[in-house]
Amino acid sequence: MGRTGKLYFNENEAARILGITVDKFRTLLKMHILDKAEDVSNSSQTTYHKSDLLILQLLASQHLARPGAEVQ
Repeated sequence: MGRTGKLYFNENEAARILGITVDKFRTLLKMHILDKAEDVSNSSQTTYHKSDLLILQLLASQHLARPGAEVQ
């Protein structure tokens, strides 16, 4: 993650920083963060802190490191 003065990011910014699409970002949330699939509908209204992005970046890299794995 590059340096930026912002502390909070919206869904589009978070996905861009992670280098993935918004759909893939939502998939990461469903796989690792959200309790219910319907909670993803709130992801566009949620703000994400830099520490949230760090955790999601680690989860994404672990998932993508598996052979044949891709965030759907």
